[in-house]
Amino acid sequence: MKRFTIVFLIMFVMGFILIHQNGSANSLSPLKQGMNLYKQGKYELSLVFLEKAFKENPLNYRLYFYLGNVYNHKKMFKKSIEAYKRGIEISPVQQKKEFLYNLARSYQGDKQYKEALGLYSKLEKESSKYPEIHLYRGMIYYNLQNKSAVIKSWETYLAQAPNGPQYQSIRKAIDIIKDDKFRWPVEVAK
Repeated sequence: MKRFTIVFLIMFVMGFILIHQNGSANSLSPLKQGMNLYKQGKYELSLVFLEKAFKENPLNYRLYFYLGNVYNHKKMFKKSIEAYKRGIEISPVQQKKEFLYNLARSYQGDKQYKEALGLYSKLEKESSKYPEIHLYRGMIYYNLQNKSAVIKSWETYLAQAPNGPQYQSIRKAIDIIKDDKFRWPVEVAK
């Protein structure tokens, strides 16, 4: 009888552990599922879970970060701007810079250059963490056809990210823009 009781207890405990493990693996929160799908580049599916998470807990700042990122990837810039702004309102202080950086990128994508440049200027103190702000700022100035500002921004980027993945192509672009024969492409012309 003792043996039966011990075997029964072991089986019960192992069954409980297995059920608990399977249940927790299949019951990730919608936010975690959305985050995981986002990280896999499955933006459409990620959005379904993130929007479900929004209904469950609209005060989670990470939710707004990922919603903004998904909307940005889908070129839904107005929605990404709204998500990042809301995230800035409710996020802890140490997270606000990430939101500001992404908000600037969304403004840029939406061709709201003045707002993007303003945020990049705010983040400039952090430029060692975000050397890309100079790259993106240069792209805005390129669209605005401000030759000297493009060159200055991109040279600053190269100085801060000498091993950056775009170093060679940015160096070539600067040389082309500096050439006296350079003309703005038609699609950029005002």
